[in-house]
Amino acid sequence: MKQSSAPASASPISRAITRILGWPRLARFVLVSLFTLAAALLLQPVIDNLYLTYFFQWESQIVTDFQRQIPSLITAGIALAIFALGWWLLIGFAETVPPPRMAALIYFLAGIGIAVLAIAQIVAGLVSMMPAS
Repeated sequence: MKQSSAPASASPISRAITRILGWPRLARFVLVSLFTLAAALLLQPVIDNLYLTYFFQWESQIVTDFQRQIPSLITAGIALAIFALGWWLLIGFAETVPPPRMAALIYFLAGIGIAVLAIAQIVAGLVSMMPAS
């Protein structure tokens, strides 16, 4: 497995991308998986709310299982696309390391931001469930 290395005169951005891509493949896989899970956790309530507000008809007499699954299927599709993008940018395919791209650094930084927001959402949810003293 050949890993690329940035020359000593490379920019800090190029060195950051190369450092991330130099991590073991399993670590990059876990990282992309966590970013995908965090994105799904953030998207699920938003998609549910949009679907229930604008598309679901409460007056309908017949509600099928498929109609109930639509928000989850949309979230799963978006999460799969996020995972595929991370696989292409950070993990790479068999016996290869992806080339350093600015998109990889943007994906990494966006993933960190999404993970922080997901943790904040979880904490806010836990705090709101605590009984008032």
